Amino acid sequence: METMKSAGTGSARKRLLSVLGIYGLVVGVSILLYALGSFDSWQEKLFDRLYTREEPTHPIVIIAIDDESLNEIGQWPWPRELFGRALKNIPNAAVIGMDISFSEPSRAGLDDDRTFADALREVGSTTRIVLPLQLAAHGKLSAEPLPLFAAYTHEGFVNLPVDQDAVARRTTLSRDGYPSFPSLLSADAFPESVGFTPAEFRIRYHGPQGTFLTIPFVDLLEGRVPASALKGSIVLIGATASDLHDTVQTPFGLMSGVEAHANAIETIAVGSFPRPMLPWMSAAFIALANLLVLFLVMRLKRFSFLIPALAGLVLALNLAGFLLFSYNILYPILYLNLSLLIVTVLAIAFQYLTESREKRFIRNIFQYYLTPEVVDELIEHPEKLTLGGERKEMTILFSDIRDFTAISERLSPHDLTRIMNEYLTAMTDVIMENKGVVDKYIGDAIMAFWGAPLENPEQARDACRAAAHMSERLAELNAGWKREGSPELAIRVGIAMGPVIVGNMGSLKRFNYTVMGDEVNFASRLEGLNKAYGTECIVSESTKSSAASSGLLFRELDLVRVKGKREPRKIFELVTETRDDALKQHFSHFDAGLEAYRTGDWDSAIVHFTRVLEARPHDGPSRELLRRSNEFKADQPKDWDGAYTFQTK
Repeated sequence: METMKSAGTGSARKRLLSVLGIYGLVVGVSILLYALGSFDSWQEKLFDRLYTREEPTHPIVIIAIDDESLNEIGQWPWPRELFGRALKNIPNAAVIGMDISFSEPSRAGLDDDRTFADALREVGSTTRIVLPLQLAAHGKLSAEPLPLFAAYTHEGFVNLPVDQDAVARRTTLSRDGYPSFPSLLSADAFPESVGFTPAEFRIRYHGPQGTFLTIPFVDLLEGRVPASALKGSIVLIGATASDLHDTVQTPFGLMSGVEAHANAIETIAVGSFPRPMLPWMSAAFIALANLLVLFLVMRLKRFSFLIPALAGLVLALNLAGFLLFSYNILYPILYLNLSLLIVTVLAIAFQYLTESREKRFIRNIFQYYLTPEVVDELIEHPEKLTLGGERKEMTILFSDIRDFTAISERLSPHDLTRIMNEYLTAMTDVIMENKGVVDKYIGDAIMAFWGAPLENPEQARDACRAAAHMSERLAELNAGWKREGSPELAIRVGIAMGPVIVGNMGSLKRFNYTVMGDEVNFASRLEGLNKAYGTECIVSESTKSSAASSGLLFRELDLVRVKGKREPRKIFELVTETRDDALKQHFSHFDAGLEAYRTGDWDSAIVHFTRVLEARPHDGPSRELLRRSNEFKADQPKDWDGAYTFQTK
């Protein structure tokens, strides 16, 4: 009995020492990585997410050389007498900063420069004017104002240093003996603040572009700005139009350079600079937090208790980081979370080392991005998690959002993210409801496949039904987005069926269950062909043949050679609109036109396609083939075999 007790005590001691060894290793490595700055670039990205929009507390006004001003005044660069006239319309400003280069003579001639210099002299006699310098390496100037202008102004460099990820987060009061643009402007407006400003400081951004009062330059030029709006303010004149390319990356995304300077000036004026926590305090935070996590893991045996407790602790620690950030204290939130994650995983692994957890591990890891059938298959055959593949007959679907770039440019990041999440969620649900596997998201595009890892004799039918249901589901989403004023989306879908290689592809450390082969590329090409034909969904001949019993309507579109392939292949449109007698009649004319087109009977083809368009002006395939028929009639193609060759993807 005493021996058993001693053995138990020894085992518990060994267990405790092992746990403390895990703790010491994780905490030690985390603190070492923090001291070396190994993940500082990622840490900075986390800090960027902690910024919230704040109203500026000091009168800073931006006179924007924006698209509206360019449209009304004309092409850039403008005559300098315009800037002189604009300066005279700024009454009683505290200081004026012009983030515009005047380093070369005016294209309008010397008189234009002299007129601008006269305005600088007149306005500068009562209000300090700051013009920009551009610094090169080793303290040299790459651009400075003409001496004619420098006589009546002050100069500060406008270079904004960027971190390794090209984000401008910090600036300096001076460099190589030259004062910075923001520091000169702040010195006049807030002389008491500059004295407390560190030589190098982190800019506390107050919000995205548009946070500061912004007035179009043309309004100032035309005298439409009330004097009260500028009185006593720091007035910054600079480019915000995207075509002028004076932009920098900031924690709030792309921002004009002049607005980044406005944020730097506001930071100096407030005198509140985000600074890192003292190193010893950061190390203490990491050590204490990991000790709490280790205690919870070792004390709470059931996951139903452990997970909420860990989530609550991590949430509290991250909220503490956010609170400290609001007081301009930066504590190592990334290193803390990384160490918490590692110590949690290692402690749980150690806790259940003697138990078989393989199936639970697979389910917990893969259930979020694979269908339940795939997860069950992997649980039954975990050897499939190794690299390798097999040849199978499969159906591949690619979908893409039409004109996504133009739509994304019209939306704020928040609205774009919300709409994309709603769209991708709905489309993913449709694919999985129709027994498909979502392979990956490529921006706004979706790749899915049918026929693996489980056999599916109706894979083509399921893929085509998924495409039809995606169209129906998108119509429902568009109705909701239209009511809320958001842009509506349209999709293009390509489906191909054929032999491909499927399996775990990648490296030994990271791999995906995916497909590759010619049919994958062909499905991608079919998705792109929708643009040429004005259609929503194009499928291959093998897909159409296999899905013939689905009850869906297909229309033969063309015989094509896609880029990179010599053999022509028939392509078909999956028709998602309601079928009626009129539609059948229109399609019969289209089929007749297609037959004439293939045989080179251009006149007959033109007649049939024209009849379709008279009744269905929106019919994209008829419009495209009518265009080609007219073109080929005027210039007969050589060696015409009825197949059209696409030169682009």
